[in-house]
This record gives sequence, structure tokens and C-alpha cells, in this order.
Amino acid sequence: MKMTPDNEVQKKLLNTAKTRCLPYLTNRECIAPYRDRIAFVLVGSVATGLCREGSDIDIALVCDEDVYETISLDTSWSLGRPTETRIDDTQFHYYGISYEQISARLLSLDDVYLYVYTHTIVLEDTQGNYVERLSRMLADDPGIRKQRIEGKLDMLLRRSRALTSGIQEGDPVAIAKVSLQVITLCLKVIALLDDVPFDPRKHFFRTALSGELGMRLTDNIRHLFNELGKLGNIDNVDDSGTFELPRKLQTITDVLCNASRKQGFSVGLDKPDRKHLE
Repeated sequence: MKMTPDNEVQKKLLNTAKTRCLPYLTNRECIAPYRDRIAFVLVGSVATGLCREGSDIDIALVCDEDVYETISLDTSWSLGRPTETRIDDTQFHYYGISYEQISARLLSLDDVYLYVYTHTIVLEDTQGNYVERLSRMLADDPGIRKQRIEGKLDMLLRRSRALTSGIQEGDPVAIAKVSLQVITLCLKVIALLDDVPFDPRKHFFRTALSGELGMRLTDNIRHLFNELGKLGNIDNVDDSGTFELPRKLQTITDVLCNASRKQGFSVGLDKPDRKHLE
């Protein structure tokens, strides 16, 4: 969960976060009285090391619900909009969020929350609550990884069957929708089997395929995208025979199933867990 700075841009921005942004927050009138009950957590590209010149600094103020209700007054945090300002010519965003809000999304295995709140740098946490209260729900917990691999692989297999059925209808829009779902699930399963972090919102393709299995399957995934270009030529059921995505997808799913078994994960669940579809 704790990231170590590994490039000069990250070191520079981390220093700004520690020496300028953190004091800015802790000295604010609405925040200062609750400082000991807030974990000030660096999130985003500076925490992950994916930052570059011009990157923003993002800090989450993680606290209990009662503290959040107080410090969030007159903000748009509940609407997903952080507070913005500039410090030392760097764009600085900060927002409050409660442990209860994070926990609910982590327990639902939300990919974005698992990525964001697993890959952080804790700037200040007087009571040590952040690690203590969230560690067992974060992406680096073996039990969470197992649930995600088995659930997403099962959903991939189910949606692959749905794709085959949809192709028989010959509707290119419906086929495209399911095709993108299965490609997305492929990328997520690959990343999880390689145990590499991925953010489904940013740099998804590159990061999901950055591991050993991902590099081996990169060309296969690209071929799936190439097949999507044929959908505009499907006008009826007869035309769908030229659409080879299901066959190429089967090659990938066979590899993923074998890799999952080798790592000790189950292939196929008794009941679908649809939260893995998103």
C-alpha cells in the first residue's frame, strides 16, 4: 500500500505535497480541529509514480462519517468534485471521504476504489486508522485477489457465451456492446493473474498487459480489437460468419483458465457474481 518514490518528478511533487499541501490543509479552520482523526492520504499519479511534469497533486482526507459531515460542508465532494487550488504553481486537489464510503465500495470489489486506495502514500495518520481499518479489504489482500480473479473469469466465460448467442441475432450494436465487455474482462483477468495494478479509467490497456502473461497475450488482445472493425459490415445473420472474435476469444480464455488453475483458482462459479461485469 505504501509506494516509494522512484523518479525525480515524483520526488519533487511528493515533497510539495508534504511540505506545502499538507500544512495548507491542516491549518484550515474547518479541518484543524479534526486533524488527529483524519488520515491525509496522497492518491493518484503522484502516489503511483505515473506522474510527469505538470501532474496534479491529489490528497484524500479519510475520516469517520461524523467528521466527514462536518468538514464537507460547502463543498461538492459528495458529487465527486474535489476542491481545487494552486500551490507553488502546481494544481492541487483535495477531498474528504469517510471510511464507511470507502469500505462499502471495497467490499463490492469496485476496481477503481481498489486501485486508488491500495496505491497510496499516507502523509499523516496520527491514529494509524487507514492501514488498520482498510488493509484487509485492499487489492493486495490474497483473499480479495482470489475473489476478483474467480469472479471476473467466471463472468468472462458467461459473457463469452452471451456473445455467441448475440451474434446469431446479427445486431452489430448488441454484438459490439458484449464484445467490449469481454475484452475489458480479459484485460482485468490478465492483470490480476499477473498481479499487476490497473486503473480501469486511465492507462488501462498498457498497465493491464504489463506483466508476463499480458505481454504474451498482447497480440491476441489486439486481434480482438481488429475484429471490432468488421461489425459495420454485418447487416444480417449470414454476414456474422465473417466475425472471428469468438474464435480468437476462445484462444485467450483457454490460456486464462489454464493459468488460473495453475495458480490454484477455481474456474467456473455455481452462481454468477455480476458485480464483476462493470
